[in-house]
Amino acid sequence: MNVVLTGATGFIGSHVARRLVVAGHRVMAVVRPASDLWRIRDLLPSLTLLEGDLSVPSALRGPLASAQPDLLIHLAWSGQMLTPVAGNMVALGSSLEFLRLLPETGCRRIMVAGTCFEYAPSRDELTEESPAKPHDLYGAAKHALFLAGSHFARLAKVELIWPRIFYVYGPYEDPRRLVSSVIVALLKGEPAPTTRGEQVRDYLHVEDVADALRAIAESGVSGAVNVASGTDVTVAQVATQIGRLTGRPDLLRLGALPYREDEPMVIRAGTRRLREDIGWKPRFDLAGGLADTIGWWKTRLSAA
Repeated sequence: MNVVLTGATGFIGSHVARRLVVAGHRVMAVVRPASDLWRIRDLLPSLTLLEGDLSVPSALRGPLASAQPDLLIHLAWSGQMLTPVAGNMVALGSSLEFLRLLPETGCRRIMVAGTCFEYAPSRDELTEESPAKPHDLYGAAKHALFLAGSHFARLAKVELIWPRIFYVYGPYEDPRRLVSSVIVALLKGEPAPTTRGEQVRDYLHVEDVADALRAIAESGVSGAVNVASGTDVTVAQVATQIGRLTGRPDLLRLGALPYREDEPMVIRAGTRRLREDIGWKPRFDLAGGLADTIGWWKTRLSAA
């Protein structure tokens, strides 16, 4: 397939680019001028870069038409350098305009990254049929894009694929995120403060996320698909596992941080569609995925 990919310089997008190239697809990555390409530098000989700013989608009409994409994978969520409010609103507006011009380029299949935060908080398993009631602006902006995109796709006679991604960790992650922040602190011999860790989550290694997106893209399915491991784990269990794997459980500080206001205590993923309709399952379990991530961080910190 000819695949146009936005967000290729990001955490998840860089892994998606790599999986698509390995699978033999031609990947054209939309990147802002002067973007930091560090996550995909080794992959550049295998990519075609389309320079453009998603905040001005109309400027991409010509390059996209020339690319003749079979599939667009839209992972970028532009405006994140702004405040959370401005960033989400900018990203929603630019994404809507970007989707609007795609049928003009001949692209008939569009995959856009959704999020588990679109769902209403629930202690039950969240499936693709679970009610939507986002509890923050990020989830609300993503779900607004899903609703508008779904109606637009029907009118424009294109397919919309909407993977709802749950919790992700792994190499190239922002060091401020939970898993990487704990790993980095313990590898440096520093205390790692966390909440009490009673939150129930579903964590999936980023390489598995990327491979799941590749499998969904190749499957021909459309609509919403949860992308998760299907295995519940608490934040405390994740942190404790990292402590054991790094040999520094003594530096964990469970309970040193308060829970965030309005933070859902349970986010449990139903993955029947991913398993049965797509026929996909993860390669990493939690211990293996954390060990891989710790190994990556050891190499990165030693090179710094």
